[in-house]
Amino acid sequence: MQIDPNSGPAPIARVDTAAKSVKQAATESDSTAFSRVDELEKSLRELDDARPEVVKNAAALVNQSQWPPGDTIRRIADLLATTMGQNH
Repeated sequence: MQIDPNSGPAPIARVDTAAKSVKQAATESDSTAFSRVDELEKSLRELDDARPEVVKNAAALVNQSQWPPGDTIRRIADLLATTMGQNH
């Protein structure tokens, strides 16, 4: 392999005005994309937060005095205590 120490860097390419028109086209498509995002966000805001039957079921469970069962709470507490004890 031979290296020519007298060779300079490659010539710098000039930027022409065509790049500006591409940028303008990109800006127009960006604004179109943003308007589509706005439409999507509006649609999402108009949706119900959750399925009514699931909310009704959850409300019924929360109102039960035995839910979650005491055994489940104790098992979760034991699991947390064991896990936290290993980390410290």
